[in-house]
Amino acid sequence: MEENRRILAVDDDESALKQYRKIFTMIKRPPMPARDGLVDVLQDALEGKVAPDAVERPPYQLDCFLQGEEAIVAVKKSLLEQRPYAVALVDMRMSPGIDGLETGQQIRELDPDIEIIFVTAYSDYTTDSIFHQISGAVLWFRKPFHSEEIYQVVRNSCIHWNHAHELDLLRQDLADRVDLQTERLQTKMQSVEILQKNALKRELKMGDMKRELRSLKAYQDLRLLLKEEPLPEPKPINLALDPVKLLLVDDSATVRAINKTRLEGVGFEVLVAESVDEAFKIALQHPLEVALIDYYMPGGNGDKLISLLRSDPHTLYVLPLLFTNAGDEMMAVEAGAIYWMIKDQPAFLIKMELIRDYIQKNRDFQAAQLSSEIRPENRRVLLVDDEQQNLDTLCVVLGEK
Repeated sequence: MEENRRILAVDDDESALKQYRKIFTMIKRPPMPARDGLVDVLQDALEGKVAPDAVERPPYQLDCFLQGEEAIVAVKKSLLEQRPYAVALVDMRMSPGIDGLETGQQIRELDPDIEIIFVTAYSDYTTDSIFHQISGAVLWFRKPFHSEEIYQVVRNSCIHWNHAHELDLLRQDLADRVDLQTERLQTKMQSVEILQKNALKRELKMGDMKRELRSLKAYQDLRLLLKEEPLPEPKPINLALDPVKLLLVDDSATVRAINKTRLEGVGFEVLVAESVDEAFKIALQHPLEVALIDYYMPGGNGDKLISLLRSDPHTLYVLPLLFTNAGDEMMAVEAGAIYWMIKDQPAFLIKMELIRDYIQKNRDFQAAQLSSEIRPENRRVLLVDDEQQNLDTLCVVLGEK
C-alpha cells in the first residue's frame, strides 16, 4: 500500500506558503553540522572542497490555498477522489474569509481522520478552547517556526495517519473475514437443516405409505371374510385370550345399552361414547382394537371420528366399523371404514365374532408394527467440513451429546 504524504496548507500569507513549498519539496539537503564544526564547513566551502553527502528526503504532495473556503473545497474533492489528505497546516487568522478555527472545524467534520496542525502568530484562541471546539487531536505551532521542527512534526503526523489507516484496513479485513465465515457457517447450517427436514419428510412419507398398505391389506382381508356366502362359522370364545377391546359410539343411549350387552356376550370388552369428541378422548386413553361407530350424530358424524383415528399414531390400528342402516353401505366406504354393520341385521353378531377371531389371530403382528412405529426418532447427523472450527460450532449448535 502506497504511503499517504498528501499535505494541505492554508494561509493568507503567500510567503508562508512559499516556505512550506521549500520545506516539503523533494530536495537533497546536507545534514546540519554541529556547532563546533560550522567553521570547518565554511572553510571547506571557501577552499572548494566537496560538501558532505546529501540526505534525500521522501517526497510530499503539497497543495496550498490562501483562504479557508478553498481548503474546504479541496478536502471535499480529495474525499470524492478517495485521495484524502494526511495533514492540514492551517493559519488561524485569515482575511477576508473564515478564520482558521472554523476552517479546521469544517475540515474535521468532512474528514475525521485528518491530522490538523494550527500555525499562527496570534493568540485568538486558547489551546483548551480549540480542543473543545474541534473533535479529535490537534497540534499548535507559533510563527515564526523552525523549518526542521515543522518538517519533523508533519512527517510524524503522516506516519501516524498511515499507521491508523493501516490499522483500520486490518480491522475491516478482519470484520469482512468474520462476516464471510459467519455467512458460510449459516449457509452450512441451513443446508444441514434442509437435509434434516427432507430426510424427516421422506421417513414420515415412507411410514405413511407402509401404514396405508398395512391398513389396506387388513381392510381387504376383513372385507373378503365378511362377504363370504355363506359366512364361515366363528370359533368358540377362547377364555385363554384377552377379550377384544371395542368402542361403541352412538348418540342413542338405548342402542348403546343393548349392543354393549350383546357384544360383551361374544367376547368383547366394550366402552361406550355418545359423541365424536368423547369417543376420540377415550381412544387416546385406552388401547382399543375396534371402533363401532354410528354415522349420524349431533356435533359430528362418524366419518369425522374415522379421520381422527387414522391421523393419530396412537389410534392408527383401531379398526373402524360403521354402524349404520341398510342402504348406507356406500357412505361407509366413502368415510374410510373397514366395513359396515347394519343395525338389527340377523348376521350382525356372527360378523362381529369373525372380526373378533381375526383380531385375536393378528394381535402379535399388530403389536410388533405399533412398537416399530413409535421407536425413538433418528436424529443422527453427519458433519463434513475441512475446518475444525466450523465442526466445533455446528456440534455446539446441534447439541452434541
